[in-house]
Parts: sequence; structure tokens; C-alpha cells
Amino acid sequence: MTASAEEYASVAAELARGVPFHGRPRYEMPWRQITTVAACRAKLVESRRMQLASLEMWPDQPHLDLGYVPWQESSRVNAKGNLAHDDVHFRQSSALLAQWQKRTGRSSS
Repeated sequence: MTASAEEYASVAAELARGVPFHGRPRYEMPWRQITTVAACRAKLVESRRMQLASLEMWPDQPHLDLGYVPWQESSRVNAKGNLAHDDVHFRQSSALLAQWQKRTGRSSS
């Protein structure tokens, strides 16, 4: 989830600055290294910091005319559309957390 969010934020910043899509700038950390809740939270905080920083790279007048088709079944997206994709991941993770809480009777804190 964090790799996708960081990738889409990076691509969105480039598109907004007028840089045509030139490939996927993706790094996915070895997820098996996340072995504690604290490590998971730390990665989420780090990812959020990087995504928010990418928004500071947007010009006052973004190039919303630039876009690309991220995968074959997708429609064309511009910088704003690229950022909207992360909302899907957020809803998925929220639904998973709710299922876990219902099944275990525990809260996430």
C-alpha cells in the first residue's frame, strides 16, 4: 500500500510540473521486515510524510492536460486522478481493519 501511494504521489507531482510520464518510480520495501505493530506504524508515518512532501512540489498552475493510462483496463489519468487512486487503498485498508476488529473484538490502538 505504501509503495503504491508513494509512487502515485511522485508521478502526480511530475505530471503537475509538466513532466510527461516516463515509467514507474516504484520502490517496495521488503514487507517481511515489518514484524511489529510499531514498525508498521513507523512505515505508515514515513510514507505519509513523503506523500505530503510531494504535494509541495506542485506548481501554482499544474499541468492537468498531461496524463497517461496506468494499466490496460484503466482510463487516462492526469495528476489529480493519479492522487485519487490512493483513496481506493485507504478504503480497502479501512475495511480490512474493520473486519479484523469485528473478528477479534479488539481495537487498532
